[in-house]
Amino acid sequence: MNFRSINPPDSAHLPSTPARDNNSPCHQFFENQLISYKQAAQYLSVSEPFLRRLKARGLVPFVLIGDRGVRFRVSSLNQWVEEREVK
Repeated sequence: MNFRSINPPDSAHLPSTPARDNNSPCHQFFENQLISYKQAAQYLSVSEPFLRRLKARGLVPFVLIGDRGVRFRVSSLNQWVEEREVK
Protein backbone atom coordinates (compact mmCIF):
# COMPACT_ATOMS: atom_id res chain seq x y z
CA MET A 1 0.00 0.00 0.00
CA ASN A 2 1.36 3.40 -0.98
CA PHE A 3 0.75 6.42 1.24
CA ARG A 4 1.11 9.91 -0.15
CA SER A 5 2.64 12.44 2.13
CA ILE A 6 0.29 15.30 2.86
CA ASN A 7 1.90 18.71 2.97
CA PRO A 8 0.43 21.34 5.28
CA PRO A 9 -1.04 24.46 3.64
CA ASP A 10 1.49 27.01 2.50
CA SER A 11 1.87 29.28 5.50
CA ALA A 12 4.60 31.43 3.98
CA HIS A 13 2.07 34.21 3.34
CA LEU A 14 0.51 34.13 6.79
CA PRO A 15 1.80 36.31 9.60
CA SER A 16 3.65 34.45 12.30
CA THR A 17 2.21 34.45 15.80
CA PRO A 18 4.10 36.97 17.95
CA ALA A 19 4.88 36.67 21.64
CA ARG A 20 1.99 37.64 23.90
CA ASP A 21 3.40 41.03 24.91
CA ASN A 22 0.44 43.35 24.45
CA ASN A 23 2.67 46.45 24.56
CA SER A 24 4.87 45.22 21.73
CA PRO A 25 4.46 47.18 18.47
CA CYS A 26 4.81 43.87 16.62
CA HIS A 27 1.81 42.43 18.48
CA GLN A 28 -0.34 45.47 17.71
CA PHE A 29 0.66 45.35 14.05
CA PHE A 30 -0.24 41.68 13.83
CA GLU A 31 -3.58 42.10 15.56
CA ASN A 32 -4.50 45.05 13.32
CA GLN A 33 -3.18 43.49 10.13
CA LEU A 34 -5.60 43.20 7.22
CA ILE A 35 -5.41 39.96 5.26
CA SER A 36 -6.93 38.73 1.99
CA TYR A 37 -9.62 36.10 1.41
CA LYS A 38 -6.97 33.48 0.70
CA GLN A 39 -4.94 34.31 3.81
CA ALA A 40 -8.04 34.49 6.02
CA ALA A 41 -9.31 31.15 4.72
CA GLN A 42 -5.93 29.55 5.49
CA TYR A 43 -5.83 31.28 8.89
CA LEU A 44 -9.27 29.89 9.77
CA SER A 45 -8.61 26.49 8.14
CA VAL A 46 -11.65 26.77 5.87
CA SER A 47 -12.02 26.90 2.11
CA GLU A 48 -12.08 30.24 0.33
CA PRO A 49 -15.58 29.63 -1.13
CA PHE A 50 -16.89 28.85 2.37
CA LEU A 51 -15.37 32.09 3.72
CA ARG A 52 -16.95 34.01 0.83
CA ARG A 53 -20.36 32.54 1.74
CA LEU A 54 -19.91 33.53 5.39
CA LYS A 55 -19.01 37.07 4.31
CA ALA A 56 -21.97 37.30 1.89
CA ARG A 57 -24.34 36.29 4.71
CA GLY A 58 -22.77 38.81 7.10
CA LEU A 59 -21.60 36.06 9.46
CA VAL A 60 -17.91 36.98 9.59
CA PRO A 61 -16.42 40.46 10.23
CA PHE A 62 -14.69 42.14 7.30
CA VAL A 63 -13.35 45.52 6.19
CA LEU A 64 -14.28 47.19 2.91
CA ILE A 65 -11.39 48.80 1.07
CA GLY A 66 -12.85 51.28 -1.40
CA ASP A 67 -16.08 50.15 -3.04
CA ARG A 68 -15.31 46.46 -3.58
CA GLY A 69 -12.08 45.41 -1.87
CA VAL A 70 -12.57 43.07 1.07
CA ARG A 71 -10.00 42.36 3.79
CA PHE A 72 -10.21 40.67 7.16
CA ARG A 73 -8.67 42.07 10.36
CA VAL A 74 -6.78 39.38 12.26
CA SER A 75 -7.98 40.61 15.66
CA SER A 76 -11.62 40.54 14.48
CA LEU A 77 -11.21 36.99 13.20
CA ASN A 78 -9.66 35.92 16.51
CA GLN A 79 -12.56 37.45 18.44
CA TRP A 80 -15.09 35.89 16.04
CA VAL A 81 -13.57 32.44 16.61
CA GLU A 82 -13.47 32.89 20.40
CA GLU A 83 -17.16 33.89 20.44
CA ARG A 84 -18.06 30.65 18.65
CA GLU A 85 -15.92 28.33 20.74
CA VAL A 86 -17.98 25.63 22.44
CA LYS A 87 -16.70 24.90 25.91
